[in-house]
Amino acid sequence: MEARGWLVGSRRHTKGAGDHIAVQPKTGIGWLIETKAVPRKASPYSSFTRAEREEMKATPVPDKWVRMLAVVRGSRQESMEVQYISESAWP
Repeated sequence: MEARGWLVGSRRHTKGAGDHIAVQPKTGIGWLIETKAVPRKASPYSSFTRAEREEMKATPVPDKWVRMLAVVRGSRQESMEVQYISESAWP
């Protein structure tokens, strides 16, 4: 995301939902991101429980922001794939 002009910060040691925040400074659009590592063939939601999804949905975000799940597959930087899934697509 940083390579595409987003400012990204970590929330991993902050209480509450979301591991990262990302803001596109030109537009003001922001993402609250929960990051989950999952095996290549597993469901994107295999480690993102219903309780975690509800906590994310309940976390307030500013206007023009969205809540996202970042699904990380693969263990090596060269072969790592990241899939972003917006809250509107969560079960």
